[in-house]
Amino acid sequence: MINLSYFPYKRNRYYDGKLLSVSEFETEQKYMNDKRRLSNRFLGGFGVVCGLQVVAVSEERISIEPGVGLDGYGREIVVAKPDVRRLTDVEGYSPHTSASKQYLYLEYNEHPADEVRQQEYGMEQGADSCCNSIVEDYSLYLSDRTPEPDTGTVDAFYWTQRVIYEDDQFQVQLFLPRYLSSGKPFYLTVRVLSRDLSRAFSLKMRLGLHCVRCEGKDFIDITLLSQNTPLVDGAYQMSCLCQSMNITEDLAQIQLDPQGFSLEAGHSVRKLSQSVQLQAVITNRSVEDCVTEDYSARIFQYASYRPCRDICLAALYYDGQGKLQRIREVPFGQRVATNGELALENMVLKERLSWMEQRLFLEKEEKDLSREWQSPIAMAEGDAVIPLGIGGKAGKRFFSEEIAHGLGLGKVTIVLGVEENEFQQRGVVYGSPEIFDERQAVVMAETAALLDPAKGTFIIGARLLEATTQYELKIHWTAFRYEDQKKLAQEKKLLISSPTKSIRVMESVYLSVKFVQMNPTDLIWSVVGENSGSINGNGCYTAPNHPGVYEVQAVCAYDPDVKANTFLVVKP
Repeated sequence: MINLSYFPYKRNRYYDGKLLSVSEFETEQKYMNDKRRLSNRFLGGFGVVCGLQVVAVSEERISIEPGVGLDGYGREIVVAKPDVRRLTDVEGYSPHTSASKQYLYLEYNEHPADEVRQQEYGMEQGADSCCNSIVEDYSLYLSDRTPEPDTGTVDAFYWTQRVIYEDDQFQVQLFLPRYLSSGKPFYLTVRVLSRDLSRAFSLKMRLGLHCVRCEGKDFIDITLLSQNTPLVDGAYQMSCLCQSMNITEDLAQIQLDPQGFSLEAGHSVRKLSQSVQLQAVITNRSVEDCVTEDYSARIFQYASYRPCRDICLAALYYDGQGKLQRIREVPFGQRVATNGELALENMVLKERLSWMEQRLFLEKEEKDLSREWQSPIAMAEGDAVIPLGIGGKAGKRFFSEEIAHGLGLGKVTIVLGVEENEFQQRGVVYGSPEIFDERQAVVMAETAALLDPAKGTFIIGARLLEATTQYELKIHWTAFRYEDQKKLAQEKKLLISSPTKSIRVMESVYLSVKFVQMNPTDLIWSVVGENSGSINGNGCYTAPNHPGVYEVQAVCAYDPDVKANTFLVVKP
């Protein structure tokens, strides 16, 4: 018989001459099983320990891979080898005529084995045979029901979840954190699950806010359209950034007005018949401390008196003919984080954080070094050729065409040098060429530049100091502008901020950007590296389905040199 009651504990007391019957041995087994299962449930957890992946073999068959799980009573469920099942052979299989979804559950089971006969062993009176052992096994079944949200899982302690609308096609869920930091932002999340993901719909609703504000208002008007809402973990998801009021130890309330709710799909419009309310505690303590203390205080009650017995392994999605389309594994996060996994995760996160800290340090060092050597002088240079015709006498003047120096408007400093002719070119003479009278290849001329600050141009003039037979005068020019140090300090910058330090796998978070020394403009968002999640054009980052530390980058759409990076820690 399957035992579901562990308390109170009772064990055998042995003494010399004690007669051991069936009941004593059963008491012994029950005591040891109950103790082990108590440790499993409260020290281990509930859900998939390892393995137990659900794989689509074909449109009609699935395979449950080897693995271990712990059900809500701490009982071990072991799948020792791949278990391939035809969907029609799984209990509860009943796809709808239209596209639909069912949940695959794994259930602990026992059955008798090793039958023995009466003439071989002594048995109860009137029994011809009985089993000699009990095999601990499992069974699978499919169901349309979702597990009760109050199951004692980690999600149940962090979120207040409410199904505000449900029919045979749609389910609308509202998520509110159980604890809110006083005066700090948080996300209110709406999720819409649809049996047919190709079916278009429009959701509108108004939420009244108490002790909470959204963009300074005490209400939120939500419009969610299937065509422009991202799919997160198999559901359309939208998050609204709100902020709790700067008060302590009060209750925040989210009130859904049934008059402001409408779910339109096709030609039908669905309405609500009654209002829905969610509550959260506003506190000036750390949210992490509140959640962990709540878990420690109440997990015994949830796990002992309101356990979720079966593990939901996967959500199976069918097409209109009842054929398997896709599989979403462990849709309700029923997993057990083992010590080995946590140690490995911490090792990976530590290594990744160490690498990022080193990279940021090197980037800062390089940036500081570049700033140290950065000259406050902007410079441009070029060559100008002034034709001399057939030469000229001493004192004759020649001028170049108008030259744009490229340093912008305003005053610049221009330095001119006369180059030696191209046949005997050995250098450039700056200043008076008379000093170097032995350099016969240089045209003996003095030069000057006439700057036009309003146009950003200049003209070079030259006057011959002696007659020459050369046909041209080649001049190398260099222009300088001394930049304003205050202007250099006013660099354009982007600063990325997130309302939370870490998020969980497949969770979404909106990132905001502060523009420094520049006006707000369009940004190009991206994630750095493969399998690092995704981010849309509005800065909504969706974590991947595996933990780690991931980098997100924002680049100014009109100036790619202005960019910023941030890192997000994704926990299981």
